[in-house]
Amino acid sequence: MNRKHNKRNIVIYHLLSILFSLIFVLPILWALIASFRPEINIFQGISPLSFKVFSFFPFTLDNYIGVFKNEVFSKALLNTFFVATTTVIIGVIINAFAGFSFATMDFYGKKVLFSIVVASFLVPGDLLVIPTYNLIDSMGLIDTKIALILPLLGNGMVIFMFIQFFSQIPKALSEAAVIDGASYRQILIIIYAPLTIPTIIGASLIMFLAQWEAFLWPLVVSRSINNGMIQLALSTFTQQYGTLWGLKLAASTLLCFIPLIILMPLQKYYISSIASSAIKG
Repeated sequence: MNRKHNKRNIVIYHLLSILFSLIFVLPILWALIASFRPEINIFQGISPLSFKVFSFFPFTLDNYIGVFKNEVFSKALLNTFFVATTTVIIGVIINAFAGFSFATMDFYGKKVLFSIVVASFLVPGDLLVIPTYNLIDSMGLIDTKIALILPLLGNGMVIFMFIQFFSQIPKALSEAAVIDGASYRQILIIIYAPLTIPTIIGASLIMFLAQWEAFLWPLVVSRSINNGMIQLALSTFTQQYGTLWGLKLAASTLLCFIPLIILMPLQKYYISSIASSAIKG
């Protein structure tokens, strides 16, 4: 009796899992398929609802060609790659050094600074937009790529990840290196960094996705096409007399699948770095 009851629960569990999965997947699947249709056929099969809604025919690549021909979007795509890549390279170095300092050194105000680091990723970033804007404005950096990069270099979550990982490495390694005359910079680069590859990859993905998905901050500090970001560039397909749905769906599909292509091969490092930080914390 118990075995039949367990089998029934398993069947119900899987059916509910499939149902909820479809609720999330079907809109994304429709957007992907519709992005390959001509503008006039975008909403085919919607009313009345039929299986034509998931048909690739008529098929066209004009929407994707139009997206890349759009100067605003193509420029924003290049800008976003540059800003995100620069943020990852510089940010990982800065946050790794910060995490290493917290994990291996004793200094005045360490507990207070650590509390600030933890609070920085608990406080919603939107609350810091105005003071950050005033600071950037006082430095004369409004409408520059530096303004887009600088506020996201220091990431409390990433620092915390490095702290948690570095604190698990036996201090005997660093103490032996100090006796041999190595500096703290050499200890981090030569001893700690090679052991931290999963955390570095996970941190890189977090920082890359933060820039890729950024909307409010670029909206506040970007004024020209030369410093536009892709989330803002989507608005160029909404015009005064209507929305260019084919181009907008094609652009949205690209924005979803580009980070997915990057994330999928590296997901095990991303998940392991997050999970290990949580468990060790």
